[in-house]
Amino acid sequence: MVGSALTSADFQGSDLGLPAGGLAPDALADARLLIIDDSNFALKTINAILANNGFTNIRQATDGDEGLRMAEEWTPEIIITDLYMPVKSGFDLCRDLRSSGKFQETPIIVLTSADTPALRGDVFEAGASDLITKPINARELLSRIRVHLERLRLIESLKTYQRRMAEELDSAKAMQMALLPEDGLIADLESRFPVRFAWHSQPCHDLAGDIWGLDPLDGGRVRLWCADFTGHGVRSALNTFRLNTFLRTSLKDDRRAPSAWLTTVNEFLCEVLPLGQFATMLCCDIDVGNGKIVLASAGAPLPVVRRNGVSEVVQLSGMPLGISDLASYEDLEMPFEPGSSLFAYSDALIETPSADAPLFDIGRLAGEIDALSDRPLQGRPTSLLDKLRHSAPQGLDDDLTLIFVEHTGTGAEAGTAATHSLGEADGAQVAAETVEETFEISTLEEAAELSEQLSRKFPSPETVATGVWELLANAIEHGNLEISHAEKTELLLADRFDQEIRSRQQRPDFGRRRVKVHFQKKPESICLRIEDEGKGFDFDRYLDSEACLTAPNGRGIAIARSLSFDELIYHGCGNVVEAVLRTPGQVDRQDSTGLD
Repeated sequence: MVGSALTSADFQGSDLGLPAGGLAPDALADARLLIIDDSNFALKTINAILANNGFTNIRQATDGDEGLRMAEEWTPEIIITDLYMPVKSGFDLCRDLRSSGKFQETPIIVLTSADTPALRGDVFEAGASDLITKPINARELLSRIRVHLERLRLIESLKTYQRRMAEELDSAKAMQMALLPEDGLIADLESRFPVRFAWHSQPCHDLAGDIWGLDPLDGGRVRLWCADFTGHGVRSALNTFRLNTFLRTSLKDDRRAPSAWLTTVNEFLCEVLPLGQFATMLCCDIDVGNGKIVLASAGAPLPVVRRNGVSEVVQLSGMPLGISDLASYEDLEMPFEPGSSLFAYSDALIETPSADAPLFDIGRLAGEIDALSDRPLQGRPTSLLDKLRHSAPQGLDDDLTLIFVEHTGTGAEAGTAATHSLGEADGAQVAAETVEETFEISTLEEAAELSEQLSRKFPSPETVATGVWELLANAIEHGNLEISHAEKTELLLADRFDQEIRSRQQRPDFGRRRVKVHFQKKPESICLRIEDEGKGFDFDRYLDSEACLTAPNGRGIAIARSLSFDELIYHGCGNVVEAVLRTPGQVDRQDSTGLD
């Protein structure tokens, strides 16, 4: 029961020393307040106090059970409840409210005429936010309500701000990821040059200070560059946008040697970077036509070149960019024959878990690259990343970039020669033969290995490899593991995609699924049939190469169709695809026979 020690002053906000017009300013007047008490007098009294001090949105309940139902339907901002009531007590009401995620942060003010230390402990243990003893002091009640409401509104404002910032950071992160080489560009370079790429890039926070790029040059050359701005976060990310804009405008058609190119980049950054900021950068021109590579460095981590079965840390020097416009850079030329590979990276690799005790120091790095040489190229960044995560489970302290480039030693000419020599063999016997093989895989590592193995069975492996990998990866990610394209985009932006892959593969419902691959090679065509155990998808929307090749995600099918195969045929719900390549030099058949 509420005591009767109330006067007319208790119902007039202006007499309580509060702002004119009552306690509740416009921002608080419409707050949803729920009063729960079995005493009709108490309900009327509290309602009068609140109404006469500006509150306009008040509801009442006569016991805890009714109050709980009303709270579920109405979601009040503050609940004021008596402690001892029939049907459901205030103790039980508090417990029930707190057991629901909906009311974890809702202030609950308990009213009671009893006041002992033990009771107070029980009240707060049950989940109450505040306690007021009876008889009610109107000034105290109004002040407590105002404190809780202002706290609620502040929390809501902070959450709104955090949501907005998170959305803006996600947009900025998506824009920054769009600066990196697109799958379509990489697939195009791999189809034009005898090179293959595998890479991984991740920020330690929402935005990164790392950026890298690829540019086709004349004379059978490909330029690879990677930069790392000091620090990380928004400031470093803005610098990556500055650099990218400069490279895509002022240096778009620059064909000079890496040293001269770095000199121009340095002059630009010296003008735009504030004092104390700088960037390290590596620039490499891979000349596959002449079997050589030219490198220049501006303080970048030392790259690793693997030649003739041996990995070597390349000793380069140069002042970081943006410190002095008098800095100069030197070129280093090395042989880069078929079978050679280059590994470039940012310093997070050699400073994790700490710069004083790294997992991979320069001395160990060459040996680690040698150890990875027997793994498929696409799986090498993942192998390094897994070891880093094991060494630093709390996460990386800096942005990380890993780039592998391999000279495959095959090209369009090699593919033509191979086809021609096959035709010169026992023509009648070869023409009549059909080769068929069947495989099963379940992981992306197995997919990377199988894509390399299968691509070597085609006339032009470097053209087909990317398409095979994309189809196998799609069958695992979107098929067996049922990760939608929208989910993949969100996971990539949050840097949780690899973690989600591992998590789903450990689940019984996903982990037992397999992807079946049937390879068939006939004189006139080569066909892959890939079947997963998923629910299928709307494949038509991803077959449009013009619409998909520039999208942030969902480009794999378009890449396979436009760059690797003559035809993609989906069956049923989309969990079976046939990829067909017509063999050069054979009968020109415009129709696809598929698999027998």
